[in-house]
Amino acid sequence: MNQISGWFLCVLTVFSFFTGYSNGTPLSSQAKVFGISSKKAVNNDLKPIARQVFDARAARNEFSVHKPFQLIRNNESFRSGVQNATVLQLNVAEVNSILQERHDFIELQLEDAAGKTWAMDLYRTSSVSKDFVVTTSESNGNPVFLDGGIYYRGIIKGDYNSVAAFSIFDGNIIGMITSDEGNMVLHPVEAEDNSFIFYNDRDLNSEIPFSCGTDQLEWSGPENTEEDGIGSRALSDCVRVYIECDFALYQNKGSNVNNVVNWITAVYNNVATLYANEDINTAISEVFVWTFS
Repeated sequence: MNQISGWFLCVLTVFSFFTGYSNGTPLSSQAKVFGISSKKAVNNDLKPIARQVFDARAARNEFSVHKPFQLIRNNESFRSGVQNATVLQLNVAEVNSILQERHDFIELQLEDAAGKTWAMDLYRTSSVSKDFVVTTSESNGNPVFLDGGIYYRGIIKGDYNSVAAFSIFDGNIIGMITSDEGNMVLHPVEAEDNSFIFYNDRDLNSEIPFSCGTDQLEWSGPENTEEDGIGSRALSDCVRVYIECDFALYQNKGSNVNNVVNWITAVYNNVATLYANEDINTAISEVFVWTFS
């Protein structure tokens, strides 16, 4: 497989491969709840993810507010790659607070370069199974124990037609938001510590070649699995997925197994969120990482 050069197109390609969704069409257009407003929403008329948020708000659950980013500049350094990008500085202390508190519900806020504040209502879930393991080409089949993260799904606050997914790790947040405005993407800037870029994928100036490494997915069939978090159980409980990460990805992520696993589970959280919104639950049961060629 070719070396990974950009994570932000991976989720769209994987979802298109399995479902035929077009990269040129906002994903939310495939999951609209027609005629439903935040004030008049009826539980049974909502898509699964919007329903989770609606029920949580109706039950008066507390959504802990977090602002893990500070706006630091516009997109000058990214003009050749993407228009209208926002560059954000990560507040490490705020991320640590999210990881330590592990709230079931959070309101995640960030500001873009145009001055708009994006507020997302999110509930805690997981993109991995309870018996999830990581093995490598050097571990002889023995599990490798790593520092994990927290996975969230939800919507733009008050927009029950939208979908959002955020994965939070030590010093890192990866996320996506899909709505009638398009597909917003958040990911770290590799060359700058604690810097992140937030943009609409329709503003990309050129097609970026990449291989997302998911052609090695092995579907082991429907199987019940208990997941950490609030997410509901779908009728298709639960498709377990094996992912094999090649040596090129290992090198791309600093030759660090923890970085590889965090990245691939974050990307899969985006994919799994879109499936979950169609009542299809999936979870990664194992990640295998090639640490030599």
